[in-house]
Amino acid sequence: MMGARSAHKTALITGAAGDIGLETVRCLKRDGWVISATSLELTDSLASVLDDTDLAVAADVTDSGQVSDFISKSVQKFGRLDGLVNCAGASSVARYHEQSDEEWHKGIDINLHAAFYVSKAFIAAALELPPADRSIVMISSLATLAGGANPAYGASKAGVCTMVYNMAQSYADAGLRANAVLPGIIDTQMVRKAFPGERYDRLKKVASARTPARRLGTPNDVAELCAFLLSDKSSFITGQAINVTGGFELVPPIGEIK
Repeated sequence: MMGARSAHKTALITGAAGDIGLETVRCLKRDGWVISATSLELTDSLASVLDDTDLAVAADVTDSGQVSDFISKSVQKFGRLDGLVNCAGASSVARYHEQSDEEWHKGIDINLHAAFYVSKAFIAAALELPPADRSIVMISSLATLAGGANPAYGASKAGVCTMVYNMAQSYADAGLRANAVLPGIIDTQMVRKAFPGERYDRLKKVASARTPARRLGTPNDVAELCAFLLSDKSSFITGQAINVTGGFELVPPIGEIK
């Protein structure tokens, strides 16, 4: 049974315990949204940002059944679905010929399959609800244009953009907008894990020097764009892939960081 319709717009955030996901939750809470958050593990940091009006569900979004359950719980609690930000993802560093089959499938699973499961379930549920203007934001990557740290990451993130274009074309008449956000090198735990120890220091130095903005991006840089794309201020923006890179792509490649 669907609960009473919330008076506040509701946004679903996947990967909500990660750096970008958590910052997106903060931005949306500031802007008056009610949050339905999911992550593989629910952390104290996430709990500290949410309140009694929100929902947090531990789920593996590579499992379509768990995704459907998360969407159902959201509808039951709030009676509405207004926005989705898909932040769930993972990356590692591997040269093309050295990436294992296991790494390939893992990367495609979390970055592409999960994005499909979540957006599909969101759209299907939204179409059963009263008509409303809705917005989907999918976190892609500059790797879509530049290759990325490993082939699975770049390929999966390019697929995310293609899904966004399809959603924007297919559901405009239903009031749904869809856009992709393409971060460059962002100072997150995922990047630090991919470039551990001194490699991260070298990455930061080299990447900052060749970026017109002269720094790495922050999770807030990405989150603020996500919040804008969910808002009514972006009502004429759909089917776009928007870079958040500090101009990184405007300068020749930095080469391998050893």
